Amino acid sequence: MNKPWVLYNRDCKVCRRAVWVTGFLLGRGYVNFVPLQKDWVRKLFSLTADTLLEEMKLLTVDRSKLGGADAVLYLAGQVFWMKPIVAIMELPLIRDWVHKTYRWVARKRYCLEGGCALPGIVGDTGRFQNRKQLG
Repeated sequence: MNKPWVLYNRDCKVCRRAVWVTGFLLGRGYVNFVPLQKDWVRKLFSLTADTLLEEMKLLTVDRSKLGGADAVLYLAGQVFWMKPIVAIMELPLIRDWVHKTYRWVARKRYCLEGGCALPGIVGDTGRFQNRKQLG
């Protein structure tokens, strides 16, 4: 394996945009992009149906498995001008904030796609409920 594999949710507009941006920043030939929904991905990362789409995954050249913010930081660190930013983001308190922010965005990504019906999110699913469901 000579390129890292970025594993993303093919059904998510935000995720597909992130794939485009990543390809643009790193160069199309630097990384392979594969949907998380592929059977071999689920098996390789031991993902259940419930955990499959929680976060992006990354399989590095040395076969290390990363997910979520760790995967984003790894990829950002491959862009020469982002290395100083990544170094700051790796500082303990900032790293905690980066991870919390990633988890928040991952949970709310369907709202970020423009599918929100209300100005606030109901529940913790990252999806909006319609007004009738609110009672």
